Formats: sequence, C-alpha cells, structure tokens
Amino acid sequence: MVLRLAILVAGLLVLLNRPALPLATLCALAAGLALCGALWAWRCRVLPRHRLTRAARGAVLAPGLVPVLALAAVATLVSALQAHRWQQRLLPQDCIRRPLAVSGRVAGLVEEWASPGGALYGVQVRVEWLTPRRCAGPRRIRLALAPGSAREATWLAALRGGDLVSVDARLRRPWGQVNPRARRGEARAFIEGLHAVGSGALQAPPQRAAPGFGLAAIDRRREALATWLDAHARHGTGRFLRALAVADRRAMTARDWTLLRRFGLTHLWVISGMHISLVAAPGWYLGRALQRALALSRRAPRGLALLPVLTALIPAAAYAALAGFSLPTQRALLMLSLSLLGLSAGRRVAPLRIWALVGTVLLLADPASLLGPSVWLSLGAVGLLLWCHACSGQRAGVVLFVRVQAFLLVAMIPLGLYWFQSAATVGAAINLIAVPLVSMLVLPLLLLALLSAALAEPLALLLLGLAEWPLALLWRLLEAMDPFLDAFGSPLALPHTAALALLFPLLLAALLPRFPGKWRLGALLALPLLGPASAPAGDAVRVRFFDVGQGTAVLVSHRARRLLYDTGPGYPGRAPIAERTLRPSLLAEHTGRLDFLVISHPDRDHDGGEASISAIAPPRITLRGRAPSAPLEARTRDEALCRSGALYRLGPALRLRILSSARPGDSDNNASCVLAVEAFGRRLLFPGDVDRDRERALVAFWGDGLRADVLMAGHHGSATSSSRLWLKHVRPRYVVVSAARDNRFGHPAPAVLAAVRSVGAQLLNTAWRGAIEFEIHPDGRLVCFSYRHRAAPFWRRGPFPRQCDFAEPGSSASP
Repeated sequence: MVLRLAILVAGLLVLLNRPALPLATLCALAAGLALCGALWAWRCRVLPRHRLTRAARGAVLAPGLVPVLALAAVATLVSALQAHRWQQRLLPQDCIRRPLAVSGRVAGLVEEWASPGGALYGVQVRVEWLTPRRCAGPRRIRLALAPGSAREATWLAALRGGDLVSVDARLRRPWGQVNPRARRGEARAFIEGLHAVGSGALQAPPQRAAPGFGLAAIDRRREALATWLDAHARHGTGRFLRALAVADRRAMTARDWTLLRRFGLTHLWVISGMHISLVAAPGWYLGRALQRALALSRRAPRGLALLPVLTALIPAAAYAALAGFSLPTQRALLMLSLSLLGLSAGRRVAPLRIWALVGTVLLLADPASLLGPSVWLSLGAVGLLLWCHACSGQRAGVVLFVRVQAFLLVAMIPLGLYWFQSAATVGAAINLIAVPLVSMLVLPLLLLALLSAALAEPLALLLLGLAEWPLALLWRLLEAMDPFLDAFGSPLALPHTAALALLFPLLLAALLPRFPGKWRLGALLALPLLGPASAPAGDAVRVRFFDVGQGTAVLVSHRARRLLYDTGPGYPGRAPIAERTLRPSLLAEHTGRLDFLVISHPDRDHDGGEASISAIAPPRITLRGRAPSAPLEARTRDEALCRSGALYRLGPALRLRILSSARPGDSDNNASCVLAVEAFGRRLLFPGDVDRDRERALVAFWGDGLRADVLMAGHHGSATSSSRLWLKHVRPRYVVVSAARDNRFGHPAPAVLAAVRSVGAQLLNTAWRGAIEFEIHPDGRLVCFSYRHRAAPFWRRGPFPRQCDFAEPGSSASP
C-alpha cells in the first residue's frame, strides 16, 4: 500500500507540473487507463493460466498491478477535472480591471490593515451574483476594500464573516511572483480555489446573515470568541490564544512569525492534525469506557464498535469548525476519521497501511494539495512517527517520547529546507519543551475556558489565566534567547533538490533505532551540505531583477560579492514581499552578508523589505538616496548618503558609479540614487524613480556617458519617466520594467512603450516574465533569461519562452 501511495504521488506531481492539456485529452487518458485495468482484471479471471506464457502470467498477475492502474485512472480524471474547473472559473481576460458589480457572502474572518491612506479591509467573498454576466466566471474572490467616506468606514468597521455585501470592484486574475527558489506563486490560488483578486468599495451597508448553523454562523461565532479572548487576555498573549482557539492569526505580526520560524515553532500556531487529534483523544477514551460499560448489559445496542469513533469525531469536528474548516483541518478530520474507523474495525491492521490508505484518499479527493507544504508536512510527520514507533521496540515512557520528538524534529529538516529554504538548527531543541507545553497544557485549558465562558465566566477567566501563564513564560523565553541564537548556529540552507533527495533517506536510516550501520550512513549526511550553494556560472557577473510586484529589488553578484539595489515593497502590519521573494534566494545561495545595500530613496515600494533583508544578510555598507528636506536619522559609519560622482569597486570586475543624488528642493523621487554598474565592458543603469526633468539634467551633464546595455525603466514604467530624450542617450538593448501585473497605475504607460520601440530596445516586464536575470561573461557576452516561460506548469504558465528576445504584450509584437 505504501508503494502504491508513492507511485500515486509521483504520478500526480508529474501531471500537476505539466503545461495544461485539453480536458478531452486528459479524460481520454483516464478512460484508457481505467479500461486497461479492467481488461487486465478480466484476463486474470477468465483466461486459463496454462494458456499464458510464464512471462505474461507474471506481468498479468503482478501484485497490486490492477489497483495501481485503477488509482492512476481515478487520479488522472480527478486532477484533470479539478484543474479544468479552476481554469474555467478564472476571470475572463477582457474583464480584467473593468468596473464590476459583485454580490456575495463574506467567507472567513475580515482582516484589517493599516496603510498611509487609511485602513484597508481584506475579505474573501463567495460570489452569488456578478455583472456584467460575461464576466461571471469567478466563484471565490479576494478583495481589498477601502472606505471612500466616513459612512463607508462605518460599514467596513461593522463587517463580519457571513455578511452579504454588494461591492463595486475591479478584479484581476491571481498572479503570483516567480523567483528562483520561491515555490508558491499561483499554486496557492489553485489550492485555495481562488478565481480572482482585486479591490473595491461597498455599495450599501452589509446585511447580516440569518441565524443558523451554516458557515456564516460559524464565522460569527469565531469572531465573537476572538473578541472575548482579546478583552480578557492579561499577559499580552491574546494574539496567540486567538490563533490556537479559532485559527485567527490576524493580530500576529511579522516579527512574531520571524521569531517562531527561527525556533521552528510555526507549526504550533497553525491548527493541524496534531491539534485535531489531541482534541479527539479524550472523546475516544470516553467512548471506549462507555462501550465497555454498555457491552456488559444483556441488550447491548448494535454498532457499539462505532461509539468511540463518534465520541472522538464530535469534539474534533467542533474544533475544526472553530478553525473555519480550513483545508488543513479538513484533511486532518478526514485522516482522523479513516484512522479511527480502521482501529474500530476489530482487525489488526498495520498503522502504516492505514496511513497509506489515508494519504491515498486525501490525494484522490484533492490532488492540488500536493502543490503546497501542508499535506507534505502533515502526512510526513505522521508517517515518520509511525515508522519510528514501529522500529523503536520500546514501551511508552518519557525516554521514548523525547527520542521520538527528537527524531521527528531532525527528520523533518529536509521538508523544511525544500518548502521554506531554511530549517532551524539549535533553536529546534526548544520544541522538546514547547510542544508538550502548548499541546498538553495550554490548548486543553484554553478550550475548557471557551466552553465554560457561557456558563460560568469566573471559571472561564480562571482557566484562561492558567492557559496564559505558561504561554507568556514561553514567549519571554524565546525573546530572551533570540539574540544568542546565531551564536549557536544559523539556520540551515540547502538549495539542491538532488541533495535533499539523498539527504532524506540517509537521515531516516541514521536516526532509526536498531538500524545496522547507521553511524557510517550518518557520516554521509554532511556531504550534501558541503556542496556549492548553486551551480557555478563561471566568472560571470549575474544581475537579477526580482519579481516583487509594484516595487524594485535588483541583486548584482560576482563570485562572493553582492550588491542589492532596493529591497522591494512592504506594507504596515504585513510581512514584506522580500520575505517570500528575496529571502529564499539569499538563503539558498548562502548570502551571509551583502557588500553594498543601496536604498534608492525613502518609499515603501523600494525600502519596505530593508529590515527583513538586513536580518538575513546584514550589509557592510548602506548607501541611501534621501531628500535634503527630510530629517536625517542617526547613521553609523557603515551608512552614508549617495553622493553624485562617487565611485566604488566591488571586487576586480565590478565598478559602481553614482550619477545623481539629492539636490535642494528635490522630491523623494528625484532624490533617488541613480546608479551605474560596469562589468566586463557592459553597463547597467538603475535610475530609481527620477522624473523627466531630472533625466534631462542628467543628459545635459553626462551626455554619452549614460550609455548602457540594460536600463531599468524609471518609476516602474510611469509616463513621468523614461522620456525619448533619455532613451536616445542611454541607447539600451534591454529596458526592464519592475511592476505588478494589471496594476492600478497602468504601468508601463503607453508613452513608455512607444519610446522603447522608437529606440529599438527590447522591453522586459517582471510582471509577465517573473524574475529576469542577466549574465555578463568575461568575454563581454550578455545572456538574458526569465523565470516564467512556456515549460512552466499550467497554474503558473506564462506566454514567453525562457529567452528574453521575445515581444511583450502591448509592445511591437504580440506573443
């Protein structure tokens, strides 16, 4: 059964990572596989064995052949239908950013973000009506709602899950950033069944859903419990209690998640199979006790064997409802149900066989879950626990608990490296304290407090205080240990998928008890870690324009030297884009320090990720472009303002020159640090957000000294920059636009597209191509490629090949 599950996983991964095939082709393939399996079964049962040759008989009667064929047929059909349904529901191309009227129910909890323009509210909506009807494909959308007046602000402040809303919206298709080592992108929208995203404003006050027992009632109850926890938490742990009780992580900050990730504790605040199983355990033992008591009576009711299953699933389902029936909790509930049914069947079934059956059912029900980390981490953790317990040969006890926990922490490192590009090392040992503390003490007390809140509030407050105290103590311990964590070892970072595939089985074999030769195998574990961080590009200089949406981030590297120009956008109360775009690359390439960090000017789409990047790879020198009118902050000796004409060297091949800096009376945009990078006779020019007036001044001063092979379009392709005069003097071969797809500013502007065409340059847009990378070789060759190309899977498919010499949408040629 385990082998069949492995075959199923491999087949689904191949299928889900291929470009889209027509639905008819996939259905024909599934029908053919099903027919093939039926024919094999028919031959095995009908034809006499003596009429088959030995080789044919061995092939026909191979163990598990027919079930594998049947699984392949069903999996192909289910995944094809799932992919086809998602693609059909995507917002039509001609409806992107058009005015639409949307009516629907708010799904889940309402998020609130702070922004310079005022509060923003994030909601997911189950669409019931959308006009015009030609655009009415999406069934689930995500919106950012902004109040246009004081009346709308009042409506939004009262918005709750389950409310019926009418919205004037402008939508676009889900479109994730594509960067090296970053693994999500549009896959998240496919997994969640999200068909469109956008912004809008309420047309009318939201209408409250009628009382009932549906999803709307569950969301209202979750909101009420979250408010109660916030009002009565006394030790600053309300945000953690909300995450544990009702999966409400809205109040958890980027700093919280960074600290939890450094200690390997993020899994404790994401309601998963472990939490669901812990809630179900008391119900199981209660059901077993009732079962034994009823079995002693003369008239024992039928179906008594299912009593423990019911008493376990009822509290588990209630807790999953408090978590909003998220996808991980749905999978955990299904896994628990199948496992309990296997235990109650009265037959001795190997736990690993039950685990393989559960995994098969989960993947057949939702093949898209393989594209996200959740199902890998949950199934992986359970499978590893079962394997370790089967091989331990020890009775239950404290020693076994510690040993199993330690095994699980280390054995999960490869999955953490693959999905999150890093894994905690020494900090992971805190799990031995945190897991039993939170799971066995805090969570039961918290749920008992919520249960008793409606009946006896003094008792509920007492239980809540008992739950808070160890949690507050744990958090203070983590904050106290954080400054010393780097002294004991930084997070692991292992970029090679092949090395991970080698590391995983060796790690398991070395850690399993009673495994022969495990110490010699353990010695091999260090070999993948000693390999190079990435495939060497010879002596070439690499320039990578990251896909960070409406922002800028460019990494210039040569051997061990690194320069980063801007850090991408950031938004108040949310993790900066750099966390999921730049961070994976920097960790995978073992970038311990940056030689130069250049912040072109103080704007959140350019410096929003500075704190995050400085924590990953602190810069030796920071150069800033700042308007003279802005207040000067205290600077260290490693930080300075950009000065026009300043020249720096970055190793033997790279030369940096600042062409422009702030002048009296400049705006923040014109105070941008304009940087020229020269390598092996080639030149790249980064003008920040300077406007046309500053471009004319630069042309007057530098003249033909502005000549560059690669030019970053000023201000993300705004019509206020990249004038024809500027482009005629720079004479670039490539013009790179760093902008979000279907952005509300309309970047790149038609005037910029026309100016680029007029000088014969090739326009490259990160919105369409993902990250764009140039390699400058010692002989002067300039090689360019992009990360979004035709070979990408259907959920991340782009219209361009890997090479850069191909037309952009809206440019001189159509794709």
